[in-house]
Amino acid sequence: MHYYGPGYFGGWWIVMMIGMVVFWGLIIAGLVLLIRYLAAQTPARAVPGTPVDILNRRLAAGEISTEEYENLRRKIEGT
Repeated sequence: MHYYGPGYFGGWWIVMMIGMVVFWGLIIAGLVLLIRYLAAQTPARAVPGTPVDILNRRLAAGEISTEEYENLRRKIEGT
């Protein structure tokens, strides 16, 4: 059996400890950046607007006819 004495590893344990701290720091920083990136990619929910705005969009998209538009607009405006 070979015995190298207490000084065999020298100061390498310090280098390994610093390396481990750097490694875990990079892992944690990467996770934080990934979460921020994914959170930024989530689209914000748009406010639908007033009932007349919604009605105008539906008419422009062709979902309702002009007769339905006029009828619903009168009901919304109360006239």
